[in-house]
Amino acid sequence: MSKVYRLYRKKNILRDLFYSLNRMSWGSLIICLGLYFLTINIIFTALYLFLPTEFSVSNLSVTELFYFSTHTYSTVGYGNISPANHISNILVVIEIFIGIISTALMTGLVFSKFSRPKSFIDFSTSLLISKFRGKRSLIFRTINDRFANVINLEVSMSCLIDELTDEGQHFRKVILLELEKPFLPMFVVTYTGVHIIDDKSPIFNLSLAEMKEKKIEFFISIQGIDTESNELITGQHRYSFDSLMENKLFQDMMSMDANGNRSFDYTKLNQTY
Repeated sequence: MSKVYRLYRKKNILRDLFYSLNRMSWGSLIICLGLYFLTINIIFTALYLFLPTEFSVSNLSVTELFYFSTHTYSTVGYGNISPANHISNILVVIEIFIGIISTALMTGLVFSKFSRPKSFIDFSTSLLISKFRGKRSLIFRTINDRFANVINLEVSMSCLIDELTDEGQHFRKVILLELEKPFLPMFVVTYTGVHIIDDKSPIFNLSLAEMKEKKIEFFISIQGIDTESNELITGQHRYSFDSLMENKLFQDMMSMDANGNRSFDYTKLNQTY
């Protein structure tokens, strides 16, 4: 699959800090929050140490001042150490304010990341060019790997074609392809998308070799409502010209026993014959 490289893009994590933190892995996010926590407390430990501060307990060590800072930051306040002059109280007020704001922001960030809906919609690795009801078609398959059903499923398929204009400029044309079943009332297990390659299709009369020569790609977009959370979930997949397979069909994932019970084998998502 071809890749897109963004050259000389301005990389500034502070430009959209919430988005940057939200898209991090859990491990990276916890490390960042931990480093922020340590940095704030180290800064205030240094301020308590080097400014003319006084406390209810004299001759505090660096370790004790660090512990006092963490207690103040988290508003725990055990009471064994308390500020005893004006400067100390001002620093404590500032640290408490930073601690309250930071805790609120961290809580919102963790909750946002934890509650963000994930689609768990898997796509077949190959896009097939085969017969469907006697007509040459593009065929792909998806499965719902969630525990809940998805309702009001909307599916779109686009064709991405690189062209060279008369002025010699590269232009990528995005053409929406008509699907046989662009809407599904309920997406329980599997969905098979079919685009009939007729005279209305932009890839009509193009052979597999010509599609690969033109480096044509296909983009699938899916969205629906999760029945458990009532939230919108989305899924996307891009098929490159290397993903195309001709004169193949997907293996049937469904089997039925004597009582009419249906079983779906998820391992057959990418199996063809």
